Amino acid sequence: MPQRALPLLLLLPFMLAGEPQSQDLGRNLAEESLTPALEGDDACPAEDDDCHVSLRQLRGLQLGHIQSEERVDSGSWHGSCEAYGCTHEYVRHLRCQCNPGCKSHGNCCQDYEDACISKEASEETENSTAATPYTVTGSCKNYGCAHSYSRYMECQCNMQCSRFGNCCEDYKSTCQVVHKEESTPPDDAQLAPSPPEPVWVEPADADAQVNATDCSVSGVYYVEPSGSAYMSSTTRTKEGSLEDCQARCAKQVGCGHFAYWQDGGCLLTSIGAEPKKYRGHLSVQSGPPSCSTGSIEGVLGHPSSSQFYPQYPGFSLFLAEEFDEPLDLDTDPVWTWSDGGLAEGQTRFVKEQVKFEDGKMKIVAEPNPGIAVQNCSRASSMVFWEMPMVSAEIRTRFNWFRYGRYEVRLKTPSVQPGNPRINGNYISTMFIYRDANFHHWREIDFEITGDTARAVTTNMIYADYAPRWTPRIQHSLHLRTEESTREDFHTYAFEWLPDGITWYIDGKVVRQIKKGKLPIPDKSAKIMMNLWVFGEHAYFGGREIKNNQYPLHSEYDWVRFYKWNGDQDYPCSGLSTDCLADEDYFLSGNNPCDGQNQVGYKDGRSEEHTSELHS
Repeated sequence: MPQRALPLLLLLPFMLAGEPQSQDLGRNLAEESLTPALEGDDACPAEDDDCHVSLRQLRGLQLGHIQSEERVDSGSWHGSCEAYGCTHEYVRHLRCQCNPGCKSHGNCCQDYEDACISKEASEETENSTAATPYTVTGSCKNYGCAHSYSRYMECQCNMQCSRFGNCCEDYKSTCQVVHKEESTPPDDAQLAPSPPEPVWVEPADADAQVNATDCSVSGVYYVEPSGSAYMSSTTRTKEGSLEDCQARCAKQVGCGHFAYWQDGGCLLTSIGAEPKKYRGHLSVQSGPPSCSTGSIEGVLGHPSSSQFYPQYPGFSLFLAEEFDEPLDLDTDPVWTWSDGGLAEGQTRFVKEQVKFEDGKMKIVAEPNPGIAVQNCSRASSMVFWEMPMVSAEIRTRFNWFRYGRYEVRLKTPSVQPGNPRINGNYISTMFIYRDANFHHWREIDFEITGDTARAVTTNMIYADYAPRWTPRIQHSLHLRTEESTREDFHTYAFEWLPDGITWYIDGKVVRQIKKGKLPIPDKSAKIMMNLWVFGEHAYFGGREIKNNQYPLHSEYDWVRFYKWNGDQDYPCSGLSTDCLADEDYFLSGNNPCDGQNQVGYKDGRSEEHTSELHS
């Protein structure tokens, strides 16, 4: 970035942080000053009077952070949880905090109690299945009894808290008896080697025995990424039989495995939990919430009868793609490729950068090795300039999908081979997006970025007839994960329902939003996955773009969609086009080879079926 622009950007937070009566003056002054700086920096053409800064550019600027703090009430300009949203950890760019630890640090926003405790606690009472990490009030009754320390809790509910003097006040009455009775695996079991993939140990393994129930295994239990022997929002119970423990898992939202111990103890773990061998007498049996893994009739895509598919109350598995065999993206009835890109990036999407290897799909970003790329894009409905890099985006053919649970198991790129700790710039994704955004922009995202090995952004966009992004159309939150996104595969999921969206990482709730300043998306969309690199200024995706060593690889183990049973309209039966409305076809082309007519005009003057690209 030219040096003349730097002082201005550094001063922006102070220019906009004045008293309420000076807000408009400071904001206008900053915008007027920012325009020539961006023009000089090639961020926008000088003849564009508006000089709009794109979505990812503004995200990287302090101005973007400040403008996104929309005024919900008279005090929101100085920071409010209603504007920021409730989080489960410290977010350094916020003026005040909305996480459970803010009380102990004395930096809570004024409306923290109302926005993040009282409001969410009442919502949880109304819907006991919606577990959010910030609906806590500093008690074991709310936290649940735990095996290990959690830095997200204001006080602790584990067996060591008495030693460290940080127990919640109700620990003795709530958890002490439970911990005393609880039978847990010995310490040396934590050091036992994990069984090889697949997760379920084969009968030939000397350390395990397959139980007569066909899908439970003896000598194996599961541990959450945090080290806990059971998933958050649950605790140990005593059940009369293995079948009762399995039935409990089937009823628990997000349960991927149960472990039934000889004394009747029943522990539930999430989908992202890792298997461990128990090197003692065979006193534990574990398994999935249901033994009906071989029954996948009616599931579209390319499911595997040997793969375990968790069950979620209220949802039915509709689409499963295991990538066991290469897909022909020109002829596959579900999936195709995009010829688009992002105007703020330096990457065009081409079919050649989707690879299928070792039972996984890989998206590869690298300098263009000589692939011919036409400037006009059917997927983006625009004409691009020549970009130096190529990558790929895989997407479903039509706006088929709406309410349901979307899951992907993904490992993001290492910026430099063999060293996942080096940071750079990339955006690796799984999201839903309605083609095209010119009429009804609907989007729900997971964006894993290259700025750190634990950086994840969750986002929702809702707008009508607003082809240009503004801060007011999005609800975004930057998260820090417990584990590196680059060193291993992790499961990213979100549940999209008419009244809210819940994001999960490895089976744990990391964010939940309800209808508020923005409505919840209500129209059908496509499932998309891509990998791209921002422009040379790296306003989003990681500032250390010069560390990138190409090629970069995103690896996808599988992707799944569970239809919400309450949606009677989407998706169409058998993924036909019978249920699609006329507007579902609007500018929904993907590439020149998809065989789909492009419908409509970008400016919305009329809609008609045509094979030509209108721009």
